Amino acid sequence: MLQLSTLFSDHAVLQREMPVPVWGWSTPGTAVEVALSSGESAAGVCADDGKFLVRLPAMKAGGPLEMTVKNGAGETLTVRDLYIGEVWIAGGQSNMEMPLKGFQTPIPDLDALKFGAPVRMLTVPRCTSLTRRADAGAVWTLPEGEDLMGWSAAGAFFAARLSRELKVPVGILSSNWGGTIAEAWMSREMLIRNPDCRKTLLDYEERVSSVSYWENISQEEVRQELNPEEHAARMIEKLYPEYPANLGLERNWQEPAFDDSDWGAAELPGTWQSLGLFPDSGALWFRKQVTLPASWKNRPLVLEIGSADKHDVTYFNGVQVGATGKGVEICHWNVARSYPIPAELVRDSCAVIAVRVYSFMYGGGLIGPADAMRLRLAEDPEGKAGIPLAGEWRWQLEQSLGNTCRFCMGIGFPNSFGILFDNMIVPLIPYAVRGAVWYQGESNADAPNAYRRLMRDLIEDWRFRWGQADFDFYQVLLAGFADPFSATWPEIREAQVLAAQDTGSGFASATDIGDPADIHPLDKYSVGERLALRALQDTYHCPLEGHGPEISGIQWGAGEVRIRFAHAEGLHAGNGVPGGLEIAGEDGKFVPAQAEINGDCVCVSADSVSEPCAVRYAWCGYPAEANLYNGGDLPMVPFFRKRRME
Repeated sequence: MLQLSTLFSDHAVLQREMPVPVWGWSTPGTAVEVALSSGESAAGVCADDGKFLVRLPAMKAGGPLEMTVKNGAGETLTVRDLYIGEVWIAGGQSNMEMPLKGFQTPIPDLDALKFGAPVRMLTVPRCTSLTRRADAGAVWTLPEGEDLMGWSAAGAFFAARLSRELKVPVGILSSNWGGTIAEAWMSREMLIRNPDCRKTLLDYEERVSSVSYWENISQEEVRQELNPEEHAARMIEKLYPEYPANLGLERNWQEPAFDDSDWGAAELPGTWQSLGLFPDSGALWFRKQVTLPASWKNRPLVLEIGSADKHDVTYFNGVQVGATGKGVEICHWNVARSYPIPAELVRDSCAVIAVRVYSFMYGGGLIGPADAMRLRLAEDPEGKAGIPLAGEWRWQLEQSLGNTCRFCMGIGFPNSFGILFDNMIVPLIPYAVRGAVWYQGESNADAPNAYRRLMRDLIEDWRFRWGQADFDFYQVLLAGFADPFSATWPEIREAQVLAAQDTGSGFASATDIGDPADIHPLDKYSVGERLALRALQDTYHCPLEGHGPEISGIQWGAGEVRIRFAHAEGLHAGNGVPGGLEIAGEDGKFVPAQAEINGDCVCVSADSVSEPCAVRYAWCGYPAEANLYNGGDLPMVPFFRKRRME
């Protein structure tokens, strides 16, 4: 039976100005011919497995057209309403997945969604099979009614701007899944080359190849008849270890008199994986002794330890004052803890805080952010006289659960290494595309130091697999978010920039268009517009500015740092006074800086810093003060630079 990949359904957009692969299945050994109503054609033969692939010649933009496919057995298929234009992949996690109808609230900029030529989108359905999927199982949709409202919002605004500027049809292959890590979108062949991934990958493969694994999975689950979220919840309950007994309590680790001098030291906040304390899941204890003001004696306090990933039990002077999480609950991992301390526990000039943190999957630890970790008087909600708790803590491993990351991999788990590549990217290859836009990184925030290589590998992996040389790839620098979870986002943004430099690709910044209280900001119009501007300049060589200001040189002086920027024509501060810049001396303590704009340069200084040793910009999860833009109103790229001391 003659069958085409569903990518070649009615309303499809084919890439202009390059050979166009067309594939499907029929009887092995059967000849196949593909012809367009515009006159182009190609022919081939079905392989032993029945698959055929032919390549239509490069074509100019146009349409609508019809495609006719015939085989030697006399079978015929016809595909209608085809266009030749520009095709892009839109990949990543929830901020690329977020539809025009929103998750709870509709996108507010629908009136700005104006097309200058036909635009179509194909959305790849979610799938977590343990084998590589041959066909996407999706069709192209029109910008109408419910179909349009289900489109990726960022992808739709990106496509709309391209269609207006280029005056050609645009197609988007939307393949994304909220909450997913980069490793899920990469091939096994690439992952095995990365020493940070190799052991977890091999452990996972061994586990899902075992007889015992399959004994725990019903045929309903094998066939994935449940929706992905229900499937994952069922598997978590079935596969994760039970909540372990509190062995530290039995050893008196909570007591002020306990001698922790042989424990390790750790600079918190951070996950224990990112701090290099312990690689796996389990239960760790953290202890800190603090000196209390004499005036605090016998007064109620509030202990704020920031977020504990995932569960915690917290003690003050040997007494439990709070606990969050039970079983395999995953909803507390980025929720800041605030526990009341009764006045009768505030007896002496010193106090000992002890926290047992239990994490059964992914990262674990006291993850802050630093300014959310403090001890304060109950009557002082602003914490103006509070004691900061970020910094050195003593730590000890209570018990290891091993590499439980493997428990959250397999059928039903989208963060299984390589599983989304196999199910949601492979079926798209080798569809002719101009490039990819990518919005992801939040789910890798627990290990920012590894993200540069992951993104470099992902970009190179996709380019190699598509066989189109180095197609263009544009990342979105993470939008602002004022939550403990975003404490490492500056490092993730830096890793995105460095990965782009490593691969000769690009990015568009969203640091200034986030929402301090929502990880899913509604301004997807600006995201799509900025991605389109970058592509229009770098891919299509249009005479417009698609880059935000980026450092091109830096000069360190006595009491001042002079920074030069590329793409800085019309450099200005959004409200007239440059903000978001910080400077540090030899002590490494950053203070807000004064800044003066002079053409394409910014001069940065602070009265308290006589010898600048470091400077940074927009270096926090939600950089509300950062307000530097070029004449195209594109935001300055966040940066962190240290002086090289000779």
